[in-house]
Amino acid sequence: MKNFFKILALVLVFAMTAVMFVACDKDNNDQGGGTNTPPASSDTAGDSSPTDQPKPETPAQNVDKTVSEASLKNLVGSGNLYVTAIGLGSAVTVEALLEEIGWTPGTAPAANVYVVNNELTKNDVKAGDTVLVILGTSGKGLGDAGVSVADEIARATALVARKDINIIAIHTGKQPYRGESSDPIIEVVAPAADVVLVIDGGDGKGGNYDGLFTTLCGENVPLYVFSKAGKMVASMEYLLNA
Repeated sequence: MKNFFKILALVLVFAMTAVMFVACDKDNNDQGGGTNTPPASSDTAGDSSPTDQPKPETPAQNVDKTVSEASLKNLVGSGNLYVTAIGLGSAVTVEALLEEIGWTPGTAPAANVYVVNNELTKNDVKAGDTVLVILGTSGKGLGDAGVSVADEIARATALVARKDINIIAIHTGKQPYRGESSDPIIEVVAPAADVVLVIDGGDGKGGNYDGLFTTLCGENVPLYVFSKAGKMVASMEYLLNA
């Protein structure tokens, strides 16, 4: 009988020890202890597919505000107005805006007559003139004209070096007119402009989708962002007719 009680006691001790061991192991697992492998870090390359990554958002920006700086009012003054697409992008939107505010294209500048010249250089303008620079590169335009991106960067660099003329930079082509061929030209013109106008509706597909213009303009160059071209009319009026 004594042996029976000894065996029973040993069984109970063994059972209690096993229960305590299991409980401790569970507690360690719950607290991240033990030998469990830690969860993969979010910085680990390849931890999720590209479709799992968050889409870039357009930086917060004031949209559809009208140009209001006193120094920009009737910027063109008594000088001539030239339009040039550095990168040979489309001028259709800009020409429609100019027509809306009463300007017409011509072969020679005059009152409310502007000249489109996509080969415009620093030597084609005189002190006090205003150049409306259309930003955004067209591969087809460059190819047809036999011009390289490097050529256009050089033209832009020389043009903005003229400190006695006014530069209005405008980007209407949204994201398709950004990238490796357009951005180097934008990086030359935007920081040197008197004012920059960009179409960006905040949907991640606009011209300032990644904040490039915000960075380039900083605190020195007024940057105005518009949800669509029609919202630019009042600002164009202020810059050229006020």
